[in-house]
Amino acid sequence: MPYDKVDIDSRTYDFALNVLSIVNNMPNSFAGRISTRQLTRYRTSIGVNGEELRAAESRLDFTNTLLRALKEAAILTIG
Repeated sequence: MPYDKVDIDSRTYDFALNVLSIVNNMPNSFAGRISTRQLTRYRTSIGVNGEELRAAESRLDFTNTLLRALKEAAILTIG
């Protein structure tokens, strides 16, 4: 089922709010601070990548941007 722009924007915004809620409840320990930084980076990259995909000037540009976003997501989920 394809998603329209409004749905993706709404889901991205809701995701960002959920991550902020999680980050605000993280313990102030070494591991908590590391996790907070990783989650914050992940949250912000979602929105940026979405905007870059919308601004793609060609199919090739869109494909390259999407592949880069997938690589970033893989890196962020690993560590």
